[in-house]
Amino acid sequence: MSSDRRKRRVNRRDRYQIDPETAVVAKITQPINTLPPYELLNDEGLEKIHNASLEILSDVGIDFYDDEAQAILKQHGVRLEG
Repeated sequence: MSSDRRKRRVNRRDRYQIDPETAVVAKITQPINTLPPYELLNDEGLEKIHNASLEILSDVGIDFYDDEAQAILKQHGVRLEG
């Protein structure tokens, strides 16, 4: 590599160096959400989703593969099948 190219690289690096003595640090403030809360569902819609999720849980169930998890659930009165 020629010395001219090295000098250009060094000069390019120097160009982007920041002097800590003269650097100005921007003060960053915490953003504040000024939008009002948005309600996607009314209470009836939320209740329908909740009831459907309980029905799915009742019909399909959950598989617990971990022996320790199964033991803890049994200790707390959970009925395990399979």
